[in-house]
Amino acid sequence: MSNDEKKKVQWARKVMNDKTREIVTALNTETMDALEISGEHWREVCKWKTYASVHFPAFDLNYDVVPHKTFDFIFAEQVLEHVKYLYRAVRNVYRMLRSGGRFLVTTPFLIQIHAHPMDFTRWTEDGIRYLLEEGGFDVHRCSTGSWGNLECVIADFRSCSQGLTWNFYDADKHSLVNQRNYPSVVWAVAQKN
Repeated sequence: MSNDEKKKVQWARKVMNDKTREIVTALNTETMDALEISGEHWREVCKWKTYASVHFPAFDLNYDVVPHKTFDFIFAEQVLEHVKYLYRAVRNVYRMLRSGGRFLVTTPFLIQIHAHPMDFTRWTEDGIRYLLEEGGFDVHRCSTGSWGNLECVIADFRSCSQGLTWNFYDADKHSLVNQRNYPSVVWAVAQKN
């Protein structure tokens, strides 16, 4: 993948990426220990006290926790839809957080199925909030957001039906107007008591 391709962002993820970046960069991340599950995006976005990344299949959130270490911030972006045992996985995240630690999760909703290796689940904002509560988080310490519009949803499903990959955001032709009944993506930040 070229550097230009790496800089492109999926249309469905544009608003979510901007909002979650705004949330995270508002914090004093230089004092935090961070863990990213199956990604390395946040390594470059913020300065961290320490940063670690774990990847499937060597690290399986269904079963694994990082031994002898807890974190101030854990990221699981576009991960939970691929996890078989959701409640177990969220409880494992909860176990790896320090008191006051945060968990950022982003997931697709009205997005094509993408098996890596499997694709199991989708959530609304209410659904993700109560999934986090089931995993141990106080629902009152969870904030959620979602974004999407019918045009983006149709474009995603059309590209899927044509065997193409994702639609990349183009400011000249793609609307970022949010139509709440057509969420392409959902995100949440939960804080451990």
